[in-house]
Amino acid sequence: MKLYLQKRVLQKIYKLFKGALPLLLVWMLKTVYYRLLFYRVNGYWMATKRDFRFFIPSLEAASLAAIDLFEESYERYFKVKPTDVVVDVGSCLGSFSVYASRATGSKGLVVSIEPAPENLFHLKKNLSTLKNVVIIDKCISNFKGEVTLYLSPSFRSHSMINCTANALKVPTDTLDNVVSALGLDRVDFIKINVEGAELEVLEGANKVLKMAKKVVVEAHHVRDGKPTHLRVKELLKKHGFYVLVTPGEKVYATKG
Repeated sequence: MKLYLQKRVLQKIYKLFKGALPLLLVWMLKTVYYRLLFYRVNGYWMATKRDFRFFIPSLEAASLAAIDLFEESYERYFKVKPTDVVVDVGSCLGSFSVYASRATGSKGLVVSIEPAPENLFHLKKNLSTLKNVVIIDKCISNFKGEVTLYLSPSFRSHSMINCTANALKVPTDTLDNVVSALGLDRVDFIKINVEGAELEVLEGANKVLKMAKKVVVEAHHVRDGKPTHLRVKELLKKHGFYVLVTPGEKVYATKG
């Protein structure tokens, strides 16, 4: 039965990656290296490893499960440390939140923030057994109220900025308000991946950025004709961070 399921999974993955065989090869090598198996059970896709399960909406998410769960994808220049308070803005399915939960340990905390309903459904399943994670189901911006969330066909690309025909209204708040409501007196590591709205997130985080030590922002979008990483870098430098932008336009910022 396992062999049959794995064969069906590999057939679907091949169709998904057809025309991009190098990516398929990388995915297969990572899957073997991390000893992951993929199943469809009761209508849900799962990446499994021994007693570990990670729910994914489709095989498009298989590469995320095979890589992001076990690699330091946001730790190129600094790491999540034991006891850290980590804020994950734009948690998607929860791969980084799961990773950070392991890294920070029982004396740390992960605040996992995701507004998209389908992603949130899988996120809650993936984080349900983790005792050091708090889930916030809203957008993060520079004001408190309601915002339009534009839904993409890809689970990775829902956005407050990039308009699509499919949209819904969701609650939004500032990062300052969320951290204050949780009663946190420190934030050690912030990861932001919000599909173009990174500037709004940072504009609503003035107090949090004063206490934060490490920030990583996905900033590969273009707004008003300018790459967002340029404005993200400028804003973080004003808050006293040393900032470095990678060739892939991921912004790393640290103090001290």
